[in-house]
Amino acid sequence: MATDVTQQDAPELLYHVKRTVVDFAHDKSGATQITDILNTFTDLAAAKAAARSALASEGYVKDDFEKYEENDGTTEWKHGDGVVVIAKAPAGQEFEVCLDTKPNFFKFKGNASGEVESHLQYVLQTTIYYNHDASGGSQKTEVQGTYATRAAAREAAKKVLLDQEVTKESFAEYEEQDSERDEWPYGDDVLVHAVAETGENFKILVKPQPHSHQHHGCKRHGGKADPCPCEQSEGGCKCNACKHKDCGSNKRAGLYKTALTA
Repeated sequence: MATDVTQQDAPELLYHVKRTVVDFAHDKSGATQITDILNTFTDLAAAKAAARSALASEGYVKDDFEKYEENDGTTEWKHGDGVVVIAKAPAGQEFEVCLDTKPNFFKFKGNASGEVESHLQYVLQTTIYYNHDASGGSQKTEVQGTYATRAAAREAAKKVLLDQEVTKESFAEYEEQDSERDEWPYGDDVLVHAVAETGENFKILVKPQPHSHQHHGCKRHGGKADPCPCEQSEGGCKCNACKHKDCGSNKRAGLYKTALTA
């Protein structure tokens, strides 16, 4: 069902379920981090429930973690506002699931369960505080915008760090992906990389929900979140067991296992 983005009666806030993996298994500094927005809600209670079940929806089992803490609101919580789940895999990866609350500028509406069902595109800003930690392990990623189309998100991403007073020349370095540079070392999702005079590094990314079926309508999952999104044009998607050997879903399924056993 298409999401209604008309302005009438649209909630003022969006609650994004944000999952971050810090890969201490392969990078002891903690500088290797991956952040995705798994779901977006207009209802806070629904967002909290989704955050609590986020890792399970990605194929993880609580008992597979050597550490798993969940903020159920009944006991003292030490991990900060907005953080709902903290987990650590035996291989060393650490997981954090939290809520990132932002204004609903484009007036997205949720379904009966409070979830925004469109295949949203997110503009994310990662700030790496090299001025405080030279290893790059001190960093955070937050949502800067939510869009219905990738084209709109890409256009907005180019303006995140800039305004009437801050220009490209205000930074020690400022690069865009579509520049004339021969190689782009920051990854396909990164559209802008900048370095402040004070040492902070900024990466502006455009990412979809990692489980959105962008390549075909998956009848098995009704077009909803699926830990094995088939990347082929034909159907036949099966959770964590895509029939296409070269499909990235099989690679991702392997990554789930690696996180717990490597």
